[in-house]
Amino acid sequence: MDMTTPQGLRRQVLSRLALAGIFISLITGAISYVVERRHIEELVFSEVLKRAQHFNAPENRRHLAVEHGHDQSELRRLLNDSPFLAIRILGTSGELQSEVWKSDPPGLRLLVTAHRLSLPEAGASHQYWLKSGGEQFTQVVIPLANEGGNPPAYLEGIYRIDSDLQREHNERTRNSTLIGLVSALFATVLLYPVLMSLMRRSLSLSSTLLESNLELIGTLGSAIAKRDSDTDSHNYRVTLYATRLAEVLELPGMEIRELVVGAFLHDIGKIGIPDAILLKPDRLTEEEFVIMKQHVVLGQQIVANNQWLKKAQSVIGGHHEKFDGTGYPNGIRGEEIPTVARIFTVVDVFDALTSERPYKEALPLEAAKAIIRAGAGTHFDPAFAEAFLSHADRLFHEVGIVPHDRLVAQLQSVIHQQFELEDSGGTPEDVKV
Repeated sequence: MDMTTPQGLRRQVLSRLALAGIFISLITGAISYVVERRHIEELVFSEVLKRAQHFNAPENRRHLAVEHGHDQSELRRLLNDSPFLAIRILGTSGELQSEVWKSDPPGLRLLVTAHRLSLPEAGASHQYWLKSGGEQFTQVVIPLANEGGNPPAYLEGIYRIDSDLQREHNERTRNSTLIGLVSALFATVLLYPVLMSLMRRSLSLSSTLLESNLELIGTLGSAIAKRDSDTDSHNYRVTLYATRLAEVLELPGMEIRELVVGAFLHDIGKIGIPDAILLKPDRLTEEEFVIMKQHVVLGQQIVANNQWLKKAQSVIGGHHEKFDGTGYPNGIRGEEIPTVARIFTVVDVFDALTSERPYKEALPLEAAKAIIRAGAGTHFDPAFAEAFLSHADRLFHEVGIVPHDRLVAQLQSVIHQQFELEDSGGTPEDVKV
């Protein structure tokens, strides 16, 4: 998601707020679920332990903690007098001494046997939550203390959670989780207007800064054009040509914005070229041309330390490179040349050919097209040259031969569309480029 425009910033903030709200809601719901489940399980365990103390009464303990076998009839009587599903008597080493069951749900006895709880100290207890066959059970172990306080045996009780208790448990867990989710979402909704107010202020400042930057490149472009004894209409035309071609090629919005900035600043390095060379009406000598070519490097250096203007570096540094590698300053070729620079090279040469300059007449449209076509594959990216030539007639009549004020209006429309300026922060007419 592009953060270089006010609308991009808005979408970024809103999407992150929504994601944060959902994430916090899920975390809150999960915590509520775990806390409520643990609370309910503690309540159940507490109730089960309370009922298990029935077996630890002195009159019952002697039937359970005998050293030489157990009377099964007495064990069954004790079990039937209790709410437990089963009781198991364990020795001091955890070995099973005896057990009785009211019923034997499929798989439960194996599950209980497989899951052995550690033996607690006197006065303590251990418990565990079991699930079998869609039902819930608790497994509890308590020591059966003798008169001396030492446990000669341990009672393991299996307690079935009845359906009403299970339903209450599930409902309370679900309700607590939903409350956590809704509370977090509600808090996020309450924060929304506050964040929107802050974001509107931020977007207003961002839009103002963006407009200032766009005005800056317009001012720099005009200054460069006048330094080169040219009108700044050239900058408007090549920017419009480049953005229209980029739209035909379906370039991402970020690259089109790079083209806008780069097109206006492509010759900014000419500020550092001496007048005797820059304004010379005759053909440059070899030595003078070497100096003239330095405007590319100078241009890159000028914008390098400005975070916003440096996006023009690809066009500045590559608009004199050629597809076959014979250009300057680096002699790179093909797709080594940045896409935006390859696009701009086509429209820059086309506008130079079809524009009148102090030292030359404008070429007819067909002649300029022939030169572009001849340079495809050597000077120009053949795909980009062909795409431009397919629309050259229309673009030339829309851009190449219209008055300056219409160029300004067209480019302001492009700026408004590509940089998604907020109407509240500025209209196309407010942005002078």
